[in-house]
Amino acid sequence: MTEYNLIEVTPTINTAEYAVGDCIFVSTEMPGFFPGVNRAAEIMSLTIIDRSSDEPDMNVYLTTDSTTLGAINATADAADSVVDGVQCIIPVVTADYIGGSNDTDTCSVACITAPSNDGIGCIVQSLPNSSSLYICAILQQAVETFAVGDLTFKIGVKYL
Repeated sequence: MTEYNLIEVTPTINTAEYAVGDCIFVSTEMPGFFPGVNRAAEIMSLTIIDRSSDEPDMNVYLTTDSTTLGAINATADAADSVVDGVQCIIPVVTADYIGGSNDTDTCSVACITAPSNDGIGCIVQSLPNSSSLYICAILQQAVETFAVGDLTFKIGVKYL
C-alpha cells in the first residue's frame, strides 16, 4: 500500500522589511517528516497560505541540514557544506497564487502540483538516524513586509 502524508509548518518570520535575496525564515525542522529513519519520499505538492495576500515570489528549499541558508531577514549566504544538504528547490511566483475579493478575500493560496514545476516530483531522503527534514525560503521579488504567522506551508509527500 502506498503511504501519503501532508506535513504542515508555520515558520517564524519577522515584521521588518525584507529585500530580494533575504531569507524569509531560517531552516525550520519538520520532525517526523519521514515515517522512519533511512526513508525516501517524493514531493507531490506544495501549498502556501499567505494570510496577508502579499503573494511573494520565493524559492522554497527542502534540506537535511538544520543550519540555515542565512539569517532571518538577511541576505542568504550559506556555506558550501550547508548547500550540500539541499534536496529540493520549489520556485513560487505571483501567478501561482489565487486570492483577493473574488476568491479567498483577505488571503491568497498557492497550490503547486504539476510535475512540470521545478521541485514537484523530486525525491528527498532522510539522513541516517533522522526522520526530520527542514524547510526555508528566500524572497525572489521586490521589497516585502510580513506579519507574524502570515505564511503556512503544506507539503504533500508520497513515501517510497
